[in-house]
Amino acid sequence: MTLADRVVTLFCSLELPEGISAIARAQAFVGDAMRQLRRMPEFRSGKQQLSLDDQALPAVA
Repeated sequence: MTLADRVVTLFCSLELPEGISAIARAQAFVGDAMRQLRRMPEFRSGKQQLSLDDQALPAVA
């Protein structure tokens, strides 16, 4: 993940049901990545704001 001032590598591991759509799978991984980022001290403390651009997620068909 590339942020404005740094590159962050996150390792996400999810147990997803078989047959889950590609969009739901992508949303689950992004959700886990956001969860991990929110735990970083600079975001947890409120010193920096964390937001996700709408274009980061696949379009829902």
